[in-house]
Amino acid sequence: MGEYLSFPVLLLAASLATVGCIELSPLPDHPDGSADGDTDSDADTDTDSDADDPYQWHTFFGSDARDHAYGAAVIDDGVFVTGESEDSWTGPLDEEPYNPHSGGSSDIVVMKTDLDGMFGWHAFYGSGGTDNYGRAIDGFDADLYVVGDSAGSWIGQSSQQPLNPHSGDSDVFVLKLSREGEYHWHTFLGSSVMDSGLAVIAQGDGVLVAGVSENGWNGPADQAPENPHSGSFDVFVAFLNGDGAYQWHTFFHKGGVHDPFVGIAEDVGGIYVSAIARSECNGPGDQPPVNGFHDSTDVLVFMLDESGQYVWHNYLGSNDFQHPYAIAAKETNVFVTGGSYDIWNGPGGQSPLDGSDIDNGAFVMALSSSGDYEWHSFYGGGEGRSIAVEGDDLFVAARPNNLWEGPAGEDPLNEYGGTQEPALLKLSTGGEYEWHSFYGEGVSNPDLGPSVSVQAGGNEFYLVAPSGDSWNGPAGQQPLNPYANGDDISIICLVQTGA
Repeated sequence: MGEYLSFPVLLLAASLATVGCIELSPLPDHPDGSADGDTDSDADTDTDSDADDPYQWHTFFGSDARDHAYGAAVIDDGVFVTGESEDSWTGPLDEEPYNPHSGGSSDIVVMKTDLDGMFGWHAFYGSGGTDNYGRAIDGFDADLYVVGDSAGSWIGQSSQQPLNPHSGDSDVFVLKLSREGEYHWHTFLGSSVMDSGLAVIAQGDGVLVAGVSENGWNGPADQAPENPHSGSFDVFVAFLNGDGAYQWHTFFHKGGVHDPFVGIAEDVGGIYVSAIARSECNGPGDQPPVNGFHDSTDVLVFMLDESGQYVWHNYLGSNDFQHPYAIAAKETNVFVTGGSYDIWNGPGGQSPLDGSDIDNGAFVMALSSSGDYEWHSFYGGGEGRSIAVEGDDLFVAARPNNLWEGPAGEDPLNEYGGTQEPALLKLSTGGEYEWHSFYGEGVSNPDLGPSVSVQAGGNEFYLVAPSGDSWNGPAGQQPLNPYANGDDISIICLVQTGA
């Protein structure tokens, strides 16, 4: 995407949930020979928390060049990752990619491991040039959808052409595969200038895609958007059916420049989107926001119904810079995380639950499904990059820039190493702090990342990130597959612990 890239750390959880309840399965055997992978004999790893360190194992994948994960999802028996690879690479047993690297300086990469970290498959897609990035991935039943942006057109595994052609500059791509890596189709969406696909939700009847568009555009058959483009880097949401056929798209004004931070979530009753807002607007039909815009940049959250029609929007933040990265929804609540350069109160003057003395830190906030403010908190230095809700638990993965303690001085379960490795934060859905921990090794360009995607469900979690060097687990555990070079994709398995 040219002017800004974020390096992802993705936390994912093996979904062991049935409707209405969570069943926790026994953990598999791990390399240290224990049934639960814990090397501390179930003793706590610090003196300030009742939680055990959740680390189980970690592994690396990639070439001798730069390999970054930007999106990940756990679907039944697999961990699926997308991102970019500057060069080709093979699996741990020299497994060849299902589709070869184009030879360009940056190809989309898609890969799978099983829940024990064993390599499954990988494939590359790209135009042979630069700026080909897989940004997000999600699946439903046997289908897998990948979205991102490409600076040029490209073909499928058997030279299949895209369903809708590339429009020029950077276009949104949507790629459909089977969960075993079999190519189905791909298509492009966008204008003749910059368009970025940044978030995805797979559904039974198709796929929701969200991102940013510099200019307005129509559908493949010249279908107009539900809400027109405002003229300057709007958020878009689009829906395609399972065959890749366009159904609808809409725009919402955010103002300003290209900010590649858009989140999308869905729950009963609607679609929720988060983005950076640089100016205020009313909704279609001149509908005002729930709360007004402040200054500089605000957190923008808006809701659409299932057909793409506007429902409400809200602005939250201070007169300084706020940047939301991710959103999650469950029943009557919407949760957002990001970074804030300043401390701020809620729209009615409500103080944060935690972190009232923290500048330039990660924020977490909750709204009702009708857009009303509920609570917010600040933690440490850095930014919340992804968020997931499971039952009464809220999980946030963050890009820290220093060591930080919990609101009552709680030490992290695993110490910060000083290289911007990702942090994992656990809260209740009411905002109560439970624990936090650090894992991994920072990337080679400390100004950029990592960024984080979190999905929860069940007992096991998977943190997926770029790693700038090899590292061992908290008790010296070796990686399942060794680090290659440059920046590698790393996957870290964690297990949910009590607080």
